[in-house]
Amino acid sequence: MAKTGDQINPALIAALVGKELDAAPERATIAMLPGRYVAKVWANRDRVERLTPKNPHVLRCLSCGQRGRYDLSTLVFDAEGYGDREKSAGGKSGAFEDFLQILGYFRCKRCNSAGQWELPKDLEWLIMADGAGNALHPPSDPFEQRVIWGVAAMMDGFLPRFATDGEEHYLQMFARNGEDAFLWDRLGNLYMKGGRPELAAAAFEQSIQLDPQQVESHASLGQMLFDVDEWEDAARHHHLALLHARNYHRMDTEKLRMLLAESLRELSIMHLESERKIPLLPDWQQHAQAQGESLGEPGNKSKTLMIRGFDLNPSDQKSYLPLADIYLGHTEEGPFTGVDIAGTDNRRVHRYGKKKRRR
Repeated sequence: MAKTGDQINPALIAALVGKELDAAPERATIAMLPGRYVAKVWANRDRVERLTPKNPHVLRCLSCGQRGRYDLSTLVFDAEGYGDREKSAGGKSGAFEDFLQILGYFRCKRCNSAGQWELPKDLEWLIMADGAGNALHPPSDPFEQRVIWGVAAMMDGFLPRFATDGEEHYLQMFARNGEDAFLWDRLGNLYMKGGRPELAAAAFEQSIQLDPQQVESHASLGQMLFDVDEWEDAARHHHLALLHARNYHRMDTEKLRMLLAESLRELSIMHLESERKIPLLPDWQQHAQAQGESLGEPGNKSKTLMIRGFDLNPSDQKSYLPLADIYLGHTEEGPFTGVDIAGTDNRRVHRYGKKKRRR
């Protein structure tokens, strides 16, 4: 049997390299994805922190008839709509599949088609059992749930049945406006939730290529590169997320604060474990470059942040919120271009447990 590729949509390759769909390769592979980090992330994909749990099941592709095991990731089931299905005239049919959304990103391992699957016969029972169990005994971490009752809508209200449907929806939007960095960031998030970090890396890199001030894509790349021990590049993207955060308005303020706090948390770990070779905060040169200023010596307007006043705990993401507020412009400290860390408490340096990152 001929290998069909690495479960990649050829239309994604075409969109990334700026070609028409009819010029897309018939057999899409990882090597065809543009981007500096794709190969590294692909080689270490099991080390990248997942945003959703693994949930393998055997499915049959209705296009070629081949059966295979696929990671469905989180299942979202519209239990309310399913219960009211007989009341809605002209609405959905009564089949439970019509009320099910599958967040895992996968394509047929044989023919590379997507969206046409015969689901396991016991999946409905598993969904009902898991959903009822979660309702009675909520898990300590709700993001580890394999089944969520509700609906998962995209930014424009579209409800995809499969992650590949959501991808196709974004690709159609790119056909109208492929220069929208925010849409590429959203596609990257879809791949991350679908368990495909290498595809996410390509989308995030495309996002910041279109808009170097795309804070969410910088932070996501920083987190991903932190996980695979590419710390210098991880720090650079986290620094850029911090520097551009003040003027970023595409994200809820509180969520943005937590995103920056996670960037700062990971920066502090890299800074301390590298024996301070990796800077905790951006220096004046990075600040000038981010602001489009000439790279002369820092003038009188530059400020140095005295880190002694902060109680930063790498095991506590929220301890970095006061520092994140400075970059958001929520305090009177104002923009600064240097850092004095002489007072940092190095007694906290040890192996830190990862804190889940949620967006």
